[in-house]
Amino acid sequence: YNAEKKCWILSFDRDITTIGKGAFRMCDRLTSVTIPDGVTTIGEGAFNECKSLKTVNIPDGVTTIGKYAFKDCTSLININLPDGISTIAMETFFGCTSLKSITIPDSVTHIAYYAFQDCSVLQDVTMGNSVKTISNYAFDRCMALQEIIIPESVTTMGYGAFRNCISLKAVYCHPSIPPVL
Repeated sequence: YNAEKKCWILSFDRDITTIGKGAFRMCDRLTSVTIPDGVTTIGEGAFNECKSLKTVNIPDGVTTIGKYAFKDCTSLININLPDGISTIAMETFFGCTSLKSITIPDSVTHIAYYAFQDCSVLQDVTMGNSVKTISNYAFDRCMALQEIIIPESVTTMGYGAFRNCISLKAVYCHPSIPPVL
């Protein structure tokens, strides 16, 4: 199915368990998505470049969100991440230029490369207490980010993890053992 520029409203079959790779990529008119209960996986690039997508509701049963899943969703302002995912995959929210806040659940242990790069208005990041790794450039060019609290669980922080965060004034690092940089 080529959803490109054709869909406005999504209605899912209750028996669906996976939203496949690129399933709704470039669906420019889509403004809101509620993922149904029973879905466990949102595939790679599933909603990539859905430029009008503003709100995404994801149920707790989702355990995997693929890389690029919401990349360049430039209107995205609200998304809830379910407690159950373990990784924020590579470029999942890259270029989400309207996203102002994100809460990373306690189940997440890894924030991958470029996960939030170019989220230029991202101001509020709440990290769960299980994050162990913040990869290279994870928050690069989050220019509105003013402070960040690094939880005690973090053991590795990649190169440029907070590069070009020009408004960043305070970093609170709570690990009992400083992370490897």
